[in-house]
Amino acid sequence: MDPSPLVSQVLESNLRAREAWDLWAPHRARVMDVVRGVPVAGPRLALVGTGHLHDVWLSELLQRYERIALVDLDADTVSAALRRYPGASA
Repeated sequence: MDPSPLVSQVLESNLRAREAWDLWAPHRARVMDVVRGVPVAGPRLALVGTGHLHDVWLSELLQRYERIALVDLDADTVSAALRRYPGASA
């Protein structure tokens, strides 16, 4: 089955952004400032649309939460992002 136009667009965008970690630094800093300001309400966190995880410092989040669910249309991209984080598991 062919992916929908939206899924195709997401997959193409993920291919282009694969090596864009440094370009996302200002955005990542803003996102993490917001996250740090939110009280931890429980041991679990869900991140939706995680892609390459360019938006967050996963290592810092893993210190705050016991379990983090990563949700994205592109499982291969999320798996590749997780390989950058030793100790994280899918």
